[in-house]
Amino acid sequence: MQCPNCKGQKVFRDRRCLCKEFSRTEDCQRCGGKGTIDSPCPVCKARGTIPDIYRFLFFNDESGQHEELVINTHMSLPIALRKVVQQFPTAKQPFQETRLSIDMSTMFREMCARLGISEKTHVMYYNRHILGFGWHFSNHHIVTYRSAIGEKPIELSPQDFLQKMQDAIGRAFAFLEQDSELDAYVYRFRKRTPTDQLLDDLYTLVSSHGYSYSLRVFEGNIGTGESGWMVLLTSPEGGHLKELACDYFFSEALHAAYDAACTFFKEE
Repeated sequence: MQCPNCKGQKVFRDRRCLCKEFSRTEDCQRCGGKGTIDSPCPVCKARGTIPDIYRFLFFNDESGQHEELVINTHMSLPIALRKVVQQFPTAKQPFQETRLSIDMSTMFREMCARLGISEKTHVMYYNRHILGFGWHFSNHHIVTYRSAIGEKPIELSPQDFLQKMQDAIGRAFAFLEQDSELDAYVYRFRKRTPTDQLLDDLYTLVSSHGYSYSLRVFEGNIGTGESGWMVLLTSPEGGHLKELACDYFFSEALHAAYDAACTFFKEE
């Protein structure tokens, strides 16, 4: 299927380089002083096409159970839809919006229930990296219809609706790297370790190699005011050697930091 982001062109030609905004065009290593760059499409990774079928595998690493979810973008009926109607009666010309989305969050929760996992008990991994629980599985917008309050909106034709649904799924998942062996998008869930034990385990691990670690609060999303946690590995000389993890959630940051520290000392 043609990529909805680049329309099959694979590369965006002559994109304005950020250096022009900061008057650094001549010294810019990215554009070589031209002020413009050719940018590969991030959705299809310059292939020009995205998959027609998306296969998701969910593994409970403790129990060995797994569940499979397959989405065929040529078949709209099996995909759960979420409909939200919002009215704007105080507008100059009162209207209502009917918003349709792919209800991925409900499908995700059903998978978790069958696997016996939840956000309180498990940590979610994708491509060996910890994600916020349910990340990637929000409700992905397809189309919004606008009409007068109380009137039925004029809807898209089935063909146009299917095209917009394909675009929504492609933008949500096509940029991810599939597991080449399983030919699927693979999500793994591991038992969540209590925070106190994580702190002790991380200290024991780094101190046994003569290192220490420190925690910092970082400023994240300026628009929402969210902040998060950064875990830094500190060398025996006292300098910050490596950023182990960075996450909005303290527990996820510690889990990711412990995994990163294990990898670091294994390769050292």
